[in-house]
Amino acid sequence: MLEWAGLVAASLVLSGLLEAARLPAAQLLGPMIAAIAFGAAGAEIRIPRPAFVAAQGIVGCLIARSITGA
Repeated sequence: MLEWAGLVAASLVLSGLLEAARLPAAQLLGPMIAAIAFGAAGAEIRIPRPAFVAAQGIVGCLIARSITGA
């Protein structure tokens, strides 16, 4: 539970910093960077498979929405 709290806190801080720097996709990049850092540090955070599949589906829909027909 402590790792989850740290990941959420790091995600919020990094997202805020990237947003303040006016970088595009700060809300996506902040948590991604935090997750990479936690993974590289050896964190053992696991989520249930259905939640992982749902998250991948949402990201896929967001990407598909940004692609134009042309």
